[in-house]
Amino acid sequence: MQFAKAKKQRENNKRRVLSKWLASFAVTATVVVAAVIANQEPVTATFESVKAIDNTIVYRIEVQDPGKRIAEDTLLLEIKSGYEKYQIPIETGKILGTKSVFGASELYELSISADLGFGRDTLSSYSIHLADEFGGAISDVHLDPNTDLESQPETLTYYVDTVFNDPKGTIESAILEYAPIIEGEMPQLNRYDLQYMSIPISLESNASTTTISDIPNYNYEIALRFVVYVAGQVEPLVFDELTFQTPYRFSASMYVGDAGSDYATFFVYTQLVEGVDVDLWIDLFQESALVSTTEVDISPLGSQSDGLSITVENLTSETLYSAVLMGRYIDPMTQLEKIVEGIPVEFATTPLYSWQIVTFYNSETSFEVAIEVNDPSFIITSLYYEMYYDDGMTYIGYGYGNLTSDTQDSIRTYTAVISKPAAEHYTLAITLSKSYNSSYYSEIIYTLNV
Repeated sequence: MQFAKAKKQRENNKRRVLSKWLASFAVTATVVVAAVIANQEPVTATFESVKAIDNTIVYRIEVQDPGKRIAEDTLLLEIKSGYEKYQIPIETGKILGTKSVFGASELYELSISADLGFGRDTLSSYSIHLADEFGGAISDVHLDPNTDLESQPETLTYYVDTVFNDPKGTIESAILEYAPIIEGEMPQLNRYDLQYMSIPISLESNASTTTISDIPNYNYEIALRFVVYVAGQVEPLVFDELTFQTPYRFSASMYVGDAGSDYATFFVYTQLVEGVDVDLWIDLFQESALVSTTEVDISPLGSQSDGLSITVENLTSETLYSAVLMGRYIDPMTQLEKIVEGIPVEFATTPLYSWQIVTFYNSETSFEVAIEVNDPSFIITSLYYEMYYDDGMTYIGYGYGNLTSDTQDSIRTYTAVISKPAAEHYTLAITLSKSYNSSYYSEIIYTLNV
């Protein structure tokens, strides 16, 4: 009897312990889930533009999902009224599209929804009234489907769809204007603006497709403008404007700017495109063997024209090398990783040489300079200086001159008296020129900023 009573007590104790453990686990699990949700980046959905042209609804929306929270194949655009309902599967990013409706109602509701892991959520909504009013819009822009982007064509062909409603027949002509956006600045809105090119739009029907076939394929953002000329009005009427981005094209180049007995300096140029992260590196080879891999930090790069200087050291003198600029990025269209390589560049490291500044006298009016060069192989062809003047902000002038030597021996001294400019601010640079293996190099050996 006591044994049975003790057994029952143990079972009750086990249940109490198990209940407490389950309760604490539930609380802990809830806290973890809440923390995960709080740390996820939000999904954003925006209706950038919605127009009703007769019974055609033209929409431009943007959906961003940086945290990859949207369940696959659940992102929808829904258009509905009291008598109609349309569901259009969409993807993240910028979306331009149209939907023809019956027009049984005047009011139509548009909504963007998706499953974020806890059932379908409405991300954004918009209401629009149908009206038989004068107006027009660019309804679609799409790349020629026969374009082979892998071959990196110089120009691209696009098809631009436009729709308009002209109940009184007042439109005399229409044109599609387009231009690349240079350095982020939109071309000026001007009928005779030469920055824009134009193509006539057919008015045979209220919906037409216009072909533009000379869009530069160099990561440009393109401005489009749908313009009509109306009877009785001198100035054109702009129906619609939009911008679109050409497909991403990897663009990078490299050349050897300088080579010494144990180093090489490369100048790297690449194009930065917003939203595309690119990794660059230089693979260095001796014959077919990989010698080194050097990362290229592109973070200081302001524009493509700036370029970057990358020096690889610890090389062997009088040795032939080849270098290849490599790149890796995620293709914005396919979301697949791509690794690309540039054209190999060959160079040879030079024989041993050395230099030292033996005199640099700073007087009130000039600099007196003497530089001793030890050049057993006679690869050094000259030494020269350059002077850049400015007022602290704007370039003013430039000066140049050679340092001279009285001898042609392997050990020689180059001298010069460099007059100081009247400008308050200036930069002095002394450069050593070399010629070796049919290549010419420039090595800056001294700089002074005042």
